[in-house]
Amino acid sequence: IGLKLVALENEEILRTFMDYFPFETSLGTFSFREIKELSRTIRYVNKVDEFRQLAPVFGAGGHMLVNAGYAYDAELMTMLSFYNPSMRIERLDTGDVLPAMRELPAGKRKAYETLKNAASKYLEPKECRVEIRKFRPVELPVLFLVNEEASFVSDIKYGDEDGKTVLPDLFNHLDSDDGRPSALLCMNAGNALIRRMAETNYTGGAAFDMLYILGMLMAHKQLGESDLAVINDSVSSLIENV
Repeated sequence: IGLKLVALENEEILRTFMDYFPFETSLGTFSFREIKELSRTIRYVNKVDEFRQLAPVFGAGGHMLVNAGYAYDAELMTMLSFYNPSMRIERLDTGDVLPAMRELPAGKRKAYETLKNAASKYLEPKECRVEIRKFRPVELPVLFLVNEEASFVSDIKYGDEDGKTVLPDLFNHLDSDDGRPSALLCMNAGNALIRRMAETNYTGGAAFDMLYILGMLMAHKQLGESDLAVINDSVSSLIENV
């Protein structure tokens, strides 16, 4: 860590050691030189939690995602892009994740349309839209995506469901144009549970609640009081039915 800090402030040190700096990626840990040999395009995220959520998806597809969430790594990525102009080094935007996933074949979209519409309507009060894609690993039923600005505002403004927020006028200004920050729950059509829900034309609410909460937990997002209540009710129901 100390050498990374020095490198950020000393061009000669950076040029000398930049190829040897190690980075965690979705495909394993590599030096910057090895990363350059594997790909001329480098995408990174600057939060460890975000990397942990997306790494299995990128890794399963054979795509590289760099974890720049540790100390000085994001700053290093910015500097490395300057000293490696022939490479494309950029921070991944969550909006870029969905287009990279496989869309359902035209012949199968209709089978999932009922599920998507029902989930979208149910999660509308949470300002969470729903999409269905096919991605790996198939054990992952959902992926919860929210951009950095929306996540910041939502965590602070909507973490307290009693409405007692600090600086309310500031946050009213931040989302006055678009309304409450929105999120995306992407269901995995390759997952057995999601396929089963589509095959049975599921339109209930309990499963949507649990998938939404599961997605938030995997994305390390803050749960609201209503979400915690759903978990408590679900556990109580399981106990009663034992």
